[in-house]
Amino acid sequence: MRLMKEIEVGRGGALKAGYSTPGIVRDKAFESTHRYIIVSRTRASGGAMSGWHHHGTRHLYGFQAAGRMRLEYGPRRVDAVVVRPGDFFHIPPRLVHRDVNPDKDREFVVVNILVGRGEPVINVKGPQGGRDGESVKRGGEFRRPRRGVQKQEPVSYLPRK
Repeated sequence: MRLMKEIEVGRGGALKAGYSTPGIVRDKAFESTHRYIIVSRTRASGGAMSGWHHHGTRHLYGFQAAGRMRLEYGPRRVDAVVVRPGDFFHIPPRLVHRDVNPDKDREFVVVNILVGRGEPVINVKGPQGGRDGESVKRGGEFRRPRRGVQKQEPVSYLPRK
């Protein structure tokens, strides 16, 4: 007997609550066996800001569906990239960051794909690192984007000394 494969559809109004970070709403569309791949929608209302977090050993790939999002990151100062509608982005494992909606009057919507093992979201105290003193650095430095990946220049939002 041959098994028939089917196309699955995750209806936008029927998504389940996803793995959370304070300040944003994640709705889960699909989760593979053993949570190796998680596809979700992230939304943040105008002016919202998530808490600092990282995705452990997982890679996060995203597509900005609506609105703008500023991703802030960096161990000592706050660096940032702005993601606009139609942009794709990648957040490497263990990179502590937060999601900011710079538009006061417009929600942003992102489609995320988390790939890997371990906890999908690890909330931390600040940009330097871990929860309860754990380090999220590897080799003393945060990982940077791979070669060949176009990188937007970081923007510092802290006053210069």
